[in-house]
Amino acid sequence: MILPSTATEKQALRAAFSKRRQRLSRRARKHLSDLICFRARIMIRKIQAKRVLLFLGLPDEPNLRPLFRLEPSVRFFAPRIRKGKRLEVLPYLPHRIRRGPYGIDEPTDSLQHLNPQKLDLILVPALALDPQGNRLGYGGGYYDRLLSKLNCPRFGIAWPGHICQKIPVKQHDITVNPALSLAIC
Repeated sequence: MILPSTATEKQALRAAFSKRRQRLSRRARKHLSDLICFRARIMIRKIQAKRVLLFLGLPDEPNLRPLFRLEPSVRFFAPRIRKGKRLEVLPYLPHRIRRGPYGIDEPTDSLQHLNPQKLDLILVPALALDPQGNRLGYGGGYYDRLLSKLNCPRFGIAWPGHICQKIPVKQHDITVNPALSLAIC
């Protein structure tokens, strides 16, 4: 019997969860994004985070931008893709955003980056999560490279129902905080 490779398993899961995510109506995405933001606010306050990295997702991903308005005492940052498949951390200012690679919004070049070691919390996008804190992303490894250098809490953000029993992992895959991530989902 030939077992599928981890890469093949991940591709199949990506396809399945991408389809599931695309079936959510605009109204459902708005409602669920509001719920995710509400739960994220609880976690932000619980750990007293002052510097939070959020993601500026695609239209079919949870919208975390309302956190900027809802938590005015918190400094929010967003990632920008750089050469070498790495993420740079820049201040999130709604009026200083441009469309970046892969069609994802990101802060403009003119903003001063932040040393990621100064972050108190990272909200990490996920197509799916498992109870062990494994995260299924798009496969580029951008967040894995960033998270491998940091020790702050990181919550995986996925739509409700996007929980797997077990996501296949490779050596370079970095986990998120499982209990916290599942609470947000």
